[in-house]
Amino acid sequence: MAANFSLCDGLAVHMRIARLLAAMMLVASAALAQQPKAPQRPQEGKLAVGDLAPDFELTVRGGEQKVRLSSFRGRRPVALVFGSYT
Repeated sequence: MAANFSLCDGLAVHMRIARLLAAMMLVASAALAQQPKAPQRPQEGKLAVGDLAPDFELTVRGGEQKVRLSSFRGRRPVALVFGSYT
């Protein structure tokens, strides 16, 4: 037995699809709005070769402890690695 769909049934299906797409776009835009903003680019410094590095503090992996760059001054060399090093 073949189903008989009228033009109104087809229009109703298209309207449901349009509403579903609109809802999905609304959810996606809300998710994008909650993403953290990119940090502002720092101003160019005036460091010269041989100057001491500016002091800063970083959270140790695990988040329970903080380390300050100046705590290593005079003790041992420090290498900063940004990105993946594995």
